Amino acid sequence: MEISNNMRNPWMLAGDFNDITYVSEKKGGVTPSLSRCKRLRDRMELCRVSDVESRRPIFTWRGPIYRGGQRIYEKLDRALSNDEWRMRFPDSYVKVLMRVDFSDHHPILINLKEDNFDRHEKHFRFENAWLTNDTYGNMLRDVWKEDKDVVQNLKNVVDGIDN
Repeated sequence: MEISNNMRNPWMLAGDFNDITYVSEKKGGVTPSLSRCKRLRDRMELCRVSDVESRRPIFTWRGPIYRGGQRIYEKLDRALSNDEWRMRFPDSYVKVLMRVDFSDHHPILINLKEDNFDRHEKHFRFENAWLTNDTYGNMLRDVWKEDKDVVQNLKNVVDGIDN
């Protein structure tokens, strides 16, 4: 807090904060501690910083498989900035990149301006490489729902791959 109080210029801090700000930033495992969530939000407020907008996937960390075969996902990685930084870079956002096999975290990339390409929805494309991942079959069984249409199920598959 002392450092942030002395900052007069735009600044941003990014990385693994090892905590979440809201219960919605966790999936699986035990229910998160509301007091821990509030403590991180309170510290952010004291430092006068807030989250830079983050784009999919929501969760940046994939934890162990919990009791009952359920995996834990959390948003631990984020970028925080002060108002001056957001005024200087109003179109900035955090892009969550694809996780690599040797890490349990998704890397994040801070984009300072909006991408200049057309933002139309991408078509689903099957990647043969998915079949080489031992967890693909289980993920597919978990996300494909008989009561949903094909489009929704394909979106569920994409979300399952991103996590």
